[in-house]
Amino acid sequence: MDEQVIKAEKIVRLCFSDISISLIQRHLRVGYSAGVDLMNQLVLMGVVIDHGENFNIRRYTLK
Repeated sequence: MDEQVIKAEKIVRLCFSDISISLIQRHLRVGYSAGVDLMNQLVLMGVVIDHGENFNIRRYTLK
């Protein structure tokens, strides 16, 4: 597994109340597209649930 994905998983588990792509971007110092890719990996792994977009904001929670 990619090291960035492991770091992203640790971050979302520590900050479970406000999971977002910008959270991953800030803590891993990556761009938006890399943040989206990492979040998609976490969704595929079953760590995070993607609730879709509501009012132009995507909502994620821990599984």
